[in-house]
Amino acid sequence: ILEKFLPNHRYHPRPQVVENQFHPYLGYVHPPNARLQTYKPPAQPTFIETDAEGNSKTPLEVENPQIRIVVTGGSSMLGAGSSSNETTVPSLIESMINDKLGVRADVVNLGKRAYASFQEMVVLDRYLASHQVDLVLAITGGLEAHHAFNFPDIEFGFLPPDVWNEAVPLQRRAERGDFIVLNWAEKLCSISHTFDLFHAFATRLRKEPRAFNNEGDGPNEGDTPRNLPERVRLSLVHYSMMNTLAHARGAEFVFFLQPTSRVRAREKFSPDEATKERTDRDRR
Repeated sequence: ILEKFLPNHRYHPRPQVVENQFHPYLGYVHPPNARLQTYKPPAQPTFIETDAEGNSKTPLEVENPQIRIVVTGGSSMLGAGSSSNETTVPSLIESMINDKLGVRADVVNLGKRAYASFQEMVVLDRYLASHQVDLVLAITGGLEAHHAFNFPDIEFGFLPPDVWNEAVPLQRRAERGDFIVLNWAEKLCSISHTFDLFHAFATRLRKEPRAFNNEGDGPNEGDTPRNLPERVRLSLVHYSMMNTLAHARGAEFVFFLQPTSRVRAREKFSPDEATKERTDRDRR
């Protein structure tokens, strides 16, 4: 019945490990010593393992390294799309430096799912507070453009919407002393296909509430073209702060604009075409 009437619905059993755990100032982090499920085309399930600090593991255990490197970024650096920990970008960097250059390099992968510049800046600051590093590589930028276009309010330049949509409303209800019952729907869906069917239909029929109430709990929608310069400046400030943090700890900082398969050759427009109203594709 679900396949016939809701072809896009997919039953998901409750996860054994919460892969994106709430964190008070980072928004969320990954659990330590865990296996995070990811995918590699054509949608074959693969897993990325985390270390004792919740970072994606790199394969080499280098004793007395000549250089210590940390890599920041989002899902691409974590390992989304990679077949294993050995094939993530930071792991490949570590292997190439050790094998081809003959330099004992220890590379730490600080990439996290959906992390943008603010979270990268804070996670780097937290890591540098207790670790010695020689070089910081920020391989990032894709999510900056994605967040700025889809969530233009300036507040979303700090923490992404899913933190506001889930953690903030729950905290507001707790502060007001509301009666709260959690996870009853997910629990029943995980043990009953019949309830899963009714819940799927009810979810489709129900109009999703706004993430914020009228009490000024969170940001409002913004205008993408108007807000774009502010979002660009905010991103530049965050990456500049990462540069400052690295230098304050005696490390060098290098920024790489994240390459992506979505980048196409730049199209050229005539002056007349350039004055036409932009479409959503052009804005992206």
